[in-house]
Amino acid sequence: MINVKYFKKSVSVVILITALTPILSMYVPQRVYAYIESAREPAETQKTQAQLNGYSEEAWAALMDNNLNYDEIDELVKNFNPSVSFAVDNYNKASYDILTNINELRAARMTMDELADLAKESNDLESYYMYKAQISAFNAMIKNMNKSRESLAKPISEGNKSINKARHQMSSAVKNVMISYKNIETQEETLNELVKLNKSLMAASEAMFKAGISINADYKKAQSEVESAQAQLTKLSATKEQLRRNLIMFCGWQPDAMPVIGDIPQPDISHIDQMNPDTDIVKAIGNNYILIEGRNTKSKKSLGSYNAKVLTVQEQEDKLKVKLHELYNKVLSAKTAYEAAKVAYEGAQLNRNAADTKLKVGTISQVQYIGEGLTFTQKKAELKSAELDLSLAIFEYDDAVAGNVSIDGDDSSQ
Repeated sequence: MINVKYFKKSVSVVILITALTPILSMYVPQRVYAYIESAREPAETQKTQAQLNGYSEEAWAALMDNNLNYDEIDELVKNFNPSVSFAVDNYNKASYDILTNINELRAARMTMDELADLAKESNDLESYYMYKAQISAFNAMIKNMNKSRESLAKPISEGNKSINKARHQMSSAVKNVMISYKNIETQEETLNELVKLNKSLMAASEAMFKAGISINADYKKAQSEVESAQAQLTKLSATKEQLRRNLIMFCGWQPDAMPVIGDIPQPDISHIDQMNPDTDIVKAIGNNYILIEGRNTKSKKSLGSYNAKVLTVQEQEDKLKVKLHELYNKVLSAKTAYEAAKVAYEGAQLNRNAADTKLKVGTISQVQYIGEGLTFTQKKAELKSAELDLSLAIFEYDDAVAGNVSIDGDDSSQ
């Protein structure tokens, strides 16, 4: 876990930044604070902490409460993330902290691999594909954190470009962590509900078997489902807690704190209609950190070197265009899956309501009624998973337009 002494709502963190001063042609130390705790000069003595940090009283109170909301992550990372706060004068320590979390995410990814294997052996295809999606999400998190770690290790020059880049990449990683955490939370809730329903099914099947109106196979199938779900829960709960601790620490809380982790906002379908990779590419090229560095890199004073630099930048821009279209297609695919899951859920909800009526009038058995409950629970989980997948796809596209996407052709995590 991140091992730092300074956390949210405790001590403001002083960072020493060396900024390049063109006029003097020398490095001048500057002090920057993660957040300003008190007045630094007489003119500020009448200002509240919110005013000192450039926030409204309402916005600052929201950041300082015990709620971790998705739409606050950028500001929480900016003001309270320990690694970003120490990025300049203690970047070696910050890099080590991020590496520790990367290793923990790798361990969590290994757990997801084991769960996927377990689900596959149980022929639980829904869970199998959910776990495979989590593995992909972990790969994205690890990659973003690796990029953040690399950025933190670079010398700061020309103001604080590197720290802004590292902050952006850390925010991106934290948002991925939160989406993954909520996905695992949904899976855990679903598995608990499936255990409960299958235990009820076991009891009903046993009663019917004793009455001679059912076969023992129904009981054994329900028992197998319970055992499979409980095995997955054991591993899933540990991974969920590990992610929770990482998530809250990335946002400035102490590891043993218990902030309320909010829900991921529902995906904005209307926003998808406004996406256009052919026009959004202009912003993506202008914002991309790799392309910015490429454009700003000085080439040798020869025509050949200049042409090689132009060619390299053009190749990277072409790769970014391809990447943005891939991410856009991923959004469209996730939207289609979400809409299909929504239809399936609504159908299962209608069947469940009908089953309530049928059970009251005695036209279906308790076993059949529980079966409808199992189907409804599964469809509800599939809808939530599809919703989170769509949220992630939209975020990845928007993040690419904002400049935070790899275009080196290597999408694998180290």
